[in-house]
Amino acid sequence: MDESKNHAEHLKDIRTVKYLSQCIGDRREKDLVDELLKQEVSNEWHKSVSLLVEAISSHYQVPPSFGKAKMNIEPLKIREVIFSIFDCGGMEPVNLRLSSLLDLSKNCDSFIESKKAIKTAIHNSSISQLELGDSLFFNYEYFQDSLRKKAEAIRRKQIDNYSISFDGEKYDVSSLWYTEYGRQGLIETGVRGFFATHDEIMDVLQVLQLLLQEEVHFNFVDVSTLSRNESAFPSHPLYTELLESMIMHDLERIQALGSSLGIGIISYNTRAMYSEYQNNQSSHIYRMLLGMIQYHVRIRSIESISILEELINSTSPRIADPAISALGNFYHPSSAGALIEYICKTKDKFLLSSAYSALKNLQTRTPEIDYIIQFSLDNCDCDNLHLLRKIRDKHDL
Repeated sequence: MDESKNHAEHLKDIRTVKYLSQCIGDRREKDLVDELLKQEVSNEWHKSVSLLVEAISSHYQVPPSFGKAKMNIEPLKIREVIFSIFDCGGMEPVNLRLSSLLDLSKNCDSFIESKKAIKTAIHNSSISQLELGDSLFFNYEYFQDSLRKKAEAIRRKQIDNYSISFDGEKYDVSSLWYTEYGRQGLIETGVRGFFATHDEIMDVLQVLQLLLQEEVHFNFVDVSTLSRNESAFPSHPLYTELLESMIMHDLERIQALGSSLGIGIISYNTRAMYSEYQNNQSSHIYRMLLGMIQYHVRIRSIESISILEELINSTSPRIADPAISALGNFYHPSSAGALIEYICKTKDKFLLSSAYSALKNLQTRTPEIDYIIQFSLDNCDCDNLHLLRKIRDKHDL
């Protein structure tokens, strides 16, 4: 009897690990937390953490047509999801091993206690990292004023009257990549590699002035006396790899890391590829654009929703259809809103069916979109409201 019971418990744990892995792969943080709390109630918190640790090393199911059927969860996606559920989103670049943080969590008696312990450890380590001049990739928006002000001061000092070498043709931006504001400006303008043209530098300056809401000046020198500051490199090795990938626009490597921070460069290249496709509708360019859409789905960051929304409004059904399918895998109210708006305005029956299926898929894992659907039914007037009613009532098409 005990053996049968143990076997049943083992099978139950396998199902739980599989579910947790899928939640991480899909970036469904709410479902992940709900399951961990459920396990805490049924067992003890340390059992929840043990299952989470096992889930991190497991596979997840990639949506059909967007990659291999099963994939290892991308390392920075794991890190971002775990940090998010412990209310530490934006602090992922801290140079602490995830395994060490989960060991700390396992020694706590509850999820609430675990959040406090992890947040304290991350905060303290972040201060030490900042004092070394490393503020790359951090988002301090939700943290204490003192930490946020410290990071802001470091970042502004790094960019103030920044010196860039110029050889008469091109500008050396190699060290600019290793400042947080510089990195953001270079990504926004699509600079690739360690050198930029005059026009690109002017665009970077314009972006920085919008970002900082003040005048920004670069000093241009004939011969560079600057070398990369080793202390300004990302302290965490995965973020060094991410930065190197961003510099060279290595999209495949960015996808493999799975960080939402890579979406800026992927979106820039997606728009560039879409623009090229509009002028040259070759099979090669089309496949490249489909690859961009796949990158968005693999990383699954909500920052991708806006570019996918642009693509579903393409006049080409060959572009709109895969973008619609992609949106159906972003389990977030904003993707539901984009699909509902599309359903209400499109007259193409094929694309309408695709959008219906995508929205229905969202509903299976994002029940909160029922409110958005009902709001649309109450306030919108279009020929396709009957499809929204079918989804609300969970009827088949």
